[in-house]
Amino acid sequence: MPGHKGIIAFEIANEKIKWENKDLTFLFPLDDIIYTYAQMFEGRNHFALDYKTGEVVKALGSDPSKISALREKFIENENSKDYLFPNIHIDDSNDFEDLISFFQKLKNKSLVSGRIEFIQLDSMLIFSYHSINSKGSMDIFLSAIDLSTGNYILEEKLLKDTGLFQSDSFFIKGSLLFVLFGKSKLNVYELRN
Repeated sequence: MPGHKGIIAFEIANEKIKWENKDLTFLFPLDDIIYTYAQMFEGRNHFALDYKTGEVVKALGSDPSKISALREKFIENENSKDYLFPNIHIDDSNDFEDLISFFQKLKNKSLVSGRIEFIQLDSMLIFSYHSINSKGSMDIFLSAIDLSTGNYILEEKLLKDTGLFQSDSFFIKGSLLFVLFGKSKLNVYELRN
């Protein structure tokens, strides 16, 4: 299946693998713990690992609310380090009311499926979404628009003809936008005022 699987802790100074786990997928680090998951047929089982040894210190189960609360804490910590991670717009969400109309128009125009991930910086909106194509599969796009003028600044197709939802395709560090194109390419864009 597409997507990464397996975690390797590499010690740079000694140029050696310190530990690895081929069964789990990396989510995020928080307070010396590595949060991971194992993909199940229906949902995910989450685990907390000791970052030094890779040993499971706690099984967190399949309840996504537990891991979401920890991820929010991670994002808060990382935001204080000059990172910005996308917010999520889902159909039944009333968050970000000023963007609901824009997202609804996008969904109608581009046959958007699933959630829309976005970051808003003043009048600039950067967002990624899955669009159903003529083959019945999905293409994944990333766009940036100046909301004050309605002009698109950036439009990229990140992946074409996929049957799976993929997320976490971009983030911002300082004045740089990092964009992942599938599993093989990373572009970095400079954000200008």
